[in-house]
Amino acid sequence: MPAYRIAIEEDVAESHHARLTEGGDLVPAGDVIALVHGDGAEPASNEFLQRLKDAATMIGQHTDAVRAVVKQNADALRQAAQDLREADDASASVLSSVTAVIDNTAADTTHQDVQASQTFLSAQADAQPAAAESQQPSPTSVSDGGAGRKASGGDAL
Repeated sequence: MPAYRIAIEEDVAESHHARLTEGGDLVPAGDVIALVHGDGAEPASNEFLQRLKDAATMIGQHTDAVRAVVKQNADALRQAAQDLREADDASASVLSSVTAVIDNTAADTTHQDVQASQTFLSAQADAQPAAAESQQPSPTSVSDGGAGRKASGGDAL
C-alpha cells in the first residue's frame, strides 16, 4: 500500500482562514437583510412588500446559517493545520531520538559483539527443539489416572 502524505503550509492555512472569516464578515447580518422599505399604502404594493419582507427574512436566516458554517469550517481548517504541524514536529523529534539511538548503538558495537550475539542466537535456536521434545510425554508411558503407578513399554496395569 502506498504511503500518503498530507501537508499544508501554515501560512496558507492562515490565509484561507482569514479570507473565509473576512468574507463572512462582509455579508450583512440576517436582520439587516430582512429590512425592506417601501410604500405599502396600496394593497398591491403592500402585498408585494410583505412578500419581499418574507423572502428577505428567509434569505437573512439562511445567510446567518451559512456564515456560522463557514466560520466553523474555517476554525476547523486552522485547527487541522495546527494539529498536523504538531504531529509533524513530534514525528521529527521521535525520528531524531531513534536515529540517535541507532547511531550510538552502531558506533559502540564491535565485531566481537556481533559474533557473540550470533553465537547466543544459534545456541538458543538449537536449545528450543531439545526443550520442546523433553516437554512432550513419552509414547510408551501410561498413567493409571493418578494412583501413582505407571507402566512402561506397553505393560498392562
